[in-house]
Amino acid sequence: MGDRIKIAFAFIPDGIVDKLRKHLKDDDIEVRVFNEDILERIDEVLDCGLLVVDYSGDRGEAKRIIRKIRESSEVIRILIIVPVDQISILEKDFGLYDDYLHKPFKPEHLLYKVKLNIRLINLFKKGLSNVEHFNLLSDIANKLARAENFYDALHLVAKRIADYLGVMRCSIMVVPDNEKEIIMVSTSDNDKLFKLPLKLEKYPEVKEIIKQRRPLEISDVSRSAILKDFNKTLREAGIKYICLIPINDINEFLGVIFVRDNREKSLPALELDFLSLVGEIMGIFFNNSRFLNEVKSTTRNLASEIESMEYTLSRLREDRDFLNDLIQDAIEGIIITNLDGQILVFNKTTEKVLGYSSLEVVEKMKIQELLPQDYSEDIIDEFNTKRFGSKATISMGKKLFVSKKREAIPVMVTARIVGRSQDFGGIIWQFIDMRELINAQEKLAELTENLEIARKKAFTAALAGTAAHEMNQPLQSIMGYVELLTKRAKEGTIEYKYLQTINQECERMAQIIKNIANITTYKTKEYVGSTKIIDIEDDEGEKE
Repeated sequence: MGDRIKIAFAFIPDGIVDKLRKHLKDDDIEVRVFNEDILERIDEVLDCGLLVVDYSGDRGEAKRIIRKIRESSEVIRILIIVPVDQISILEKDFGLYDDYLHKPFKPEHLLYKVKLNIRLINLFKKGLSNVEHFNLLSDIANKLARAENFYDALHLVAKRIADYLGVMRCSIMVVPDNEKEIIMVSTSDNDKLFKLPLKLEKYPEVKEIIKQRRPLEISDVSRSAILKDFNKTLREAGIKYICLIPINDINEFLGVIFVRDNREKSLPALELDFLSLVGEIMGIFFNNSRFLNEVKSTTRNLASEIESMEYTLSRLREDRDFLNDLIQDAIEGIIITNLDGQILVFNKTTEKVLGYSSLEVVEKMKIQELLPQDYSEDIIDEFNTKRFGSKATISMGKKLFVSKKREAIPVMVTARIVGRSQDFGGIIWQFIDMRELINAQEKLAELTENLEIARKKAFTAALAGTAAHEMNQPLQSIMGYVELLTKRAKEGTIEYKYLQTINQECERMAQIIKNIANITTYKTKEYVGSTKIIDIEDDEGEKE
């Protein structure tokens, strides 16, 4: 073909060819025009690098011409023009053409396709010394040019490269504008993995190739200074070899061909040069299709979504930490379980009451081990059967928890269900340690009893003082009259003896009244039958 690229136009209107000729003149491209005489001038066509043929006229004739050219040369690229209503032709004649353009079209659309194929031809020239290289370049270019789904085409390209190099994986990545992420758009071993955002900070080798803009080969990952912080991770993944090829369009860096293998190796310089050509071809299609804009748009949307999600996660973490602090610092005991009773949260108050640490309990014990099983099982069954009803809280009343020391701890328990979906649900067990309250109630009862006794004693003392005062006055009168009568009576007579006895009893009564007046406390003594009376002669006055 020589150094100058020649283009053959077959069955293309002269007016369109003339417009293209003007634009291609400065690129040192020779334009040749063919019509019905094309088969007679087949040698001139075979001397061209690109054939542009209108496939919408006599398709049988055009097809025969293309077959003739394909039989004679695999080097020439063929661009067919197909009416938009005859798109099925592309599938039927898939192996005959390298690129296509829908009709109707504007001249500038055809010019764009022609220039794109010229750039590919110039790249092919670099690899023509190796037939296998040329075939692989052609295959990749054709897959990309004919792609209806660019992601599917990139998966096939990645698989083709991996098979050619004999490596475990080849991935194709796009580098968006934000310089924080890379997007894996295809990989050789998984056709379902595409548009996957990855943090650039976790791929120092990609950061290096973005900086250097040239192929990077790491023959032994374990000795790489670039990957020193990730050696362990890569070793565990079985990765020993990495090769990265930039995807460029002229001077614009667009992405990376990322090759990994589980064997140490080193590619010859010729293979690295060839892979660089592959990167350039992919760069042409990346930049001349809607694919790159779609990926970048997706990346921007993903970045926005990720930023929003990160903000939401940050707020959720703050809320979680706040709620966790509330639970942990609550004065009440709080245990949270799933619907099977597995303990998920065990707050500080519960640790103090039951003697277990949260490390001993969380995800290791069930609530049934702390509460009598019949109680806890009943509650769990109740929530499971009424899970989607309106009943969300059950007051269990006073129950006994079992501590680590196997002591029975009296508590007041309330159980509350949380979560209303089929996939999530839990129970909050909230309790108050009743021991202090019980002790306080016992002390209060004792104090109440003592207060009642004191009240009775005070009443008794007041009553005794009043009675003594009231009885003392008539007693004094009696004793006065007895003394007068005794003076008149003769000693030795029976009257005198009676008066002496009355006077003695009055003095004894006076002493009793005096004791009653001074009483502050008392004790009882047995009397007739089962009756008890106050012992007013005992001045110690303790109650039995």
